[in-house]
Amino acid sequence: MLLTGNATAQNPPQKPPQPTPPPTSATATRTYKMVVFLRGIEFWNWAYAGMHDAARSVGPDIKVELVGPENWDSTREAITISDLAEKRVNGILLTAGNSHTLDPAINKAVEAGIPVVTFDSDAPQSKRLGFIGSNNYSMGLMAGETMAQWLQGLGGAIGVCNNEGTFHLEERLRGFRDGVEKVAPGTVIHVLDDHGDQKASERNFKVLLTTHPEIRGLFGTHGEAGPAAAKAVRDMNLQSKVQILAFDFGKPVLDLIGKGEIRGTVAQNPYLMGYYGFLMMYGASNPQQGATAVPGLYGFSPVPPLIDTGSRILGKDDIEQLKRVPLPE
Repeated sequence: MLLTGNATAQNPPQKPPQPTPPPTSATATRTYKMVVFLRGIEFWNWAYAGMHDAARSVGPDIKVELVGPENWDSTREAITISDLAEKRVNGILLTAGNSHTLDPAINKAVEAGIPVVTFDSDAPQSKRLGFIGSNNYSMGLMAGETMAQWLQGLGGAIGVCNNEGTFHLEERLRGFRDGVEKVAPGTVIHVLDDHGDQKASERNFKVLLTTHPEIRGLFGTHGEAGPAAAKAVRDMNLQSKVQILAFDFGKPVLDLIGKGEIRGTVAQNPYLMGYYGFLMMYGASNPQQGATAVPGLYGFSPVPPLIDTGSRILGKDDIEQLKRVPLPE
C-alpha cells in the first residue's frame, strides 16, 4: 500500500544562527511529539503508526506521543506546540490546522533548538525545517480532472465542501478548480465552508443539492466530507444522479466505496509521512560530528525541505487490499 515518493535537495543558508539544542545523553529518554489539530481521525493514526515504527527502529530510548486538541482548533494546537517548546522535547512533527496561526509557535520551538517538521498540511512561512506529504495542489488537480471526466456527457455543476483558511485545503481546492477547468471548461463549481465538521458538511451538501438541482458531482477537500456527501445524497434519494469523490481512505470511506455510494477517493500515504517525518526530526537533532559535519538550516543537521509521499485515486477495484490491512489504534 506504500506510494512512491521523492525528495528534493536542500541548499543550506549562509551563516545560519546556532541555537542550543535540548540536552540529551546516551541513556536519557528522548521524546518526540506528533501534534495534530484534531485528534481521533484514522489518518493521524496511520501517520502515528509510521512515526512509532520509525522510532522503534532507532532505539529503545525513544519515546513518541500523539497530542493535540479534540476539536479542529488551530489556536489550541499552537498552544500545545509552545508548551512542548518550553518542555524542551527533542522534536516536533506537526500538521498545521492554520499555517498563520501556528507560525509564531513553530518559530519559538525552532529558535529553542527543537527541530520542527510539518506533514500533510504545511506552514511554509514558518521556520520549520521541512515538509513531508503529498502535493496538495497536485492532488486537487487530479481530483478535478477525475470529476470532470466522470461528468463528461452528463453536464451539470459541482458542489464542494471546504474548510476555508486552511492552507492545504485551499491548495486542494485551487487545484480542483484548475483540473475541472482543464477537462470541462466553464463548469460551475459551488463551494461552501464546513469548518472541517462532518455534520456541517452534510448540511452544506443538502443545501447545495437543493439550491442547485443541476449539481451532478460532489467533492470534499478533507476526509470528513466524503461520508457526509454520501449521507446527503442517500437522504435525498439522488444516488443514481450524483457522483461523489471523497478524500483519504478511512474505514467509512472504504465501506461506502464498496457499497457503491462513493465512486472514488483521493488516497495519500499517511504512514510514510509519519515514518519519514520522524527520521527527518531525528536526523536534524543528531548532527554529524567532526570533519563530516555540515551546517544546515538554523544550525540543525541538513534535512530535505520537501518529501513527496505521492497520491492516487482509489476506486472499488482498488480497496479490497486496503480493507485487509489492520487499522492502527
